[in-house]
Amino acid sequence: MLKMNNTFKYAPIALLLMAGGLQAKTINKEFTVANGGLLKIATDVGAIDIETHAKETVLVEVEITGKNEDDMDVSFKNNGDDVTIKGDFDRSSLSFGNNHIRVTYKVTLPQTYNVDLNTSGGSIEIEDLEGEVDAYTSGGSISL
Repeated sequence: MLKMNNTFKYAPIALLLMAGGLQAKTINKEFTVANGGLLKIATDVGAIDIETHAKETVLVEVEITGKNEDDMDVSFKNNGDDVTIKGDFDRSSLSFGNNHIRVTYKVTLPQTYNVDLNTSGGSIEIEDLEGEVDAYTSGGSISL
């Protein structure tokens, strides 16, 4: 009976450690811009979801989940009214068939704005945008 009590004593710790690996890595950024600027996203992995609002800001939320989340590097650049986001996934640490990562870019920007979106693995969804759209994906759907 004493042996069983020791097992249950450490069960909550084991559950916390396992749950910790399931949490997403989230990056939030906000940029002040004017209408008519350009959002450029170029990413190795990830779905892109674009929404609009009546403010002169670009709000970015990048959610990265999976076993290889630390192999995903996301960088941001703001130049005037333009915002550039680059997502680089380090594939060198992967073994064959071991690509366990999911990335989602959720971006809210002014309703009158231009976008240049490129993802090598994910869908692109754009809602209520007035501006020029250049969108490319090599693995997913495009919805306007």
